Amino acid sequence: MNDIDTNEVIELDYHKASTKANFASNLFDGFAMLILSFLLLLLNNFIFSKTPLGIQTKNERDDIILSSYLYKKDDKNNIKDVYSLVNDNEELTTDEKSKEYDKTLTNFFTEFVKDENIYKNYKKEAKVDNEIRLFDDDGNRLLTNTDDDNKYFEFYKNVIRNIAPGYLTSSKIYRDNLKKSIIQNILLFYLSLFISNTIFFYIFPLIFYRGRKTLGMKMVNIALVDVNAMSVSFKRFTLRYLFYFFIIITLSLVSFFIPLIVSITMMFANKTGQGLTDYVFNTYKVDSSSSSIYLNKEEYLEVNFKNEDVDIEHINISL
Repeated sequence: MNDIDTNEVIELDYHKASTKANFASNLFDGFAMLILSFLLLLLNNFIFSKTPLGIQTKNERDDIILSSYLYKKDDKNNIKDVYSLVNDNEELTTDEKSKEYDKTLTNFFTEFVKDENIYKNYKKEAKVDNEIRLFDDDGNRLLTNTDDDNKYFEFYKNVIRNIAPGYLTSSKIYRDNLKKSIIQNILLFYLSLFISNTIFFYIFPLIFYRGRKTLGMKMVNIALVDVNAMSVSFKRFTLRYLFYFFIIITLSLVSFFIPLIVSITMMFANKTGQGLTDYVFNTYKVDSSSSSIYLNKEEYLEVNFKNEDVDIEHINISL
């Protein structure tokens, strides 16, 4: 072979990954990642429920709803709402069910809500056909005919099913416990999302290090290269992944997916097909079906210019 000028610029030509192939790889990776996220969320929730903090949160919630009198433990020690327990008891008459509901509601508004007048006011306003009152001012039943039992049962059923739960869920202790539970679930979801994203978009590309390929990219022969047409270095790829997850994914979750939308728009708008992450880190997705991907310049020289002294100052990439 002839000697090569040490100042020669060597150009490596790659074809930009097609939109169809890029879409297919992203669709596969994204769908697989979401499935794994869901499975991990179930697993993380199960594991968390066995931890001291998870047990404490559940016990606090159980104590709150039991203290409301709207819930009780059945024969199997399972917590159930009083409405269902009483309504499903076929041994009770309609009037007896109404009395059980009245007792429960009285305890709820007196002991839990600590305002018995709320319940009394609901009774005062209860009417049949918008004319006949069901209760007197003290909350006592006015219609004593057994044919009217269903009217009272419907009143109690409406209060215990539709009105009382609203007072329970709006109470401070319930909202504080719910807030804690929501925060825990959000953190578990975020952890599941981070693990699944790391597996599909970081671990697999570290395994398929030549071209930093995800499973989807490997299926459709797409590789990731840097501005010098070489496989992306470990440091650059790690920083790229951290930017992708914490800027694109995390911020998208709290900003109506704006970073993700911007990134997708950029992929279709520019000639190189770079999303926001690739644009920031100067990386490119290329078609590797008919081109070799080199790990670094030294490997390129070893493969193409054996026994020749070549100093490559810059390698242009054509997409």
